[in-house]
Amino acid sequence: MDSIRRIGMWAEAHDFMRQKDSHSMEEVVSVMDIDEEEEKQPSIFTSGSNKGKNPQDAKAIPWVEKYRPQTLSDVAAHRDINRLPHLLLYGPPGTGKTSTILAVARKLYGGQYHNMILELNASDDRGIDVVRQQIQDFASTQSFSFGPRCTRFRFAPLYPTHVAQRLKHVIHSEGLDVTESGLAALVRLSNGDMRKALNILQSTHMASQQITEEAVHLCTGNPLPKDIEQIKMSSDVRVQLINDLADIEYRLSFGCNDKLQLGSLIASFTRARSALVAAAK
Repeated sequence: MDSIRRIGMWAEAHDFMRQKDSHSMEEVVSVMDIDEEEEKQPSIFTSGSNKGKNPQDAKAIPWVEKYRPQTLSDVAAHRDINRLPHLLLYGPPGTGKTSTILAVARKLYGGQYHNMILELNASDDRGIDVVRQQIQDFASTQSFSFGPRCTRFRFAPLYPTHVAQRLKHVIHSEGLDVTESGLAALVRLSNGDMRKALNILQSTHMASQQITEEAVHLCTGNPLPKDIEQIKMSSDVRVQLINDLADIEYRLSFGCNDKLQLGSLIASFTRARSALVAAAK
């Protein structure tokens, strides 16, 4: 009888422990479900690094970047390149070197081209790291010539027709009021530099509602052509001024002091002005 009683007590204890374990597992599962639901809920907190950051105002973007060609067909005045060996693009500023290579990257890699390229800009290297690290690396390494290893493409200044065509596109997109003389002044002062033309256009638009020839020259600080044409100079005064300028250039080529030659330049124009005033009387 004692054995039967002990067996019954052991069975009751075993059932009690099994029920307790099942309740504990249910609690654990319920806790896990709650945690999972909490993880699925979107967080209302933002990272501290994003605090205070607002989307960039479209009006504040320079037109040089806003209207940068996105594809090769948008690049003005340059033919398509079908083969791509190692490339070395060189030429004056504003002729489309950066725009062309970025368009090539978009053509090859699509929308994820940022993950496939490494862009280094010389304007970014202005800190002490240049002195500490880059100059040391440059002095301790051997320089190699890139010319023989690359296919060279020289970017010449853009033709006035191409600059005018691109400016008309920007003017139409921005809804600007630009006169024909103002457009001609933009093309003339850019000298084939598309970046310079867009910067002048944007600066003039910020200073004047209507972009005229006078507004463009006033914004850039260049004299008007009609004002230059009003300067009448006799042949004797002109020859003397040219001789003075030639002497200054000759002395500079031999390493004479720049400040002294600048004083000579001012004196030459002062004598020319005095001669013009005397001739007018």
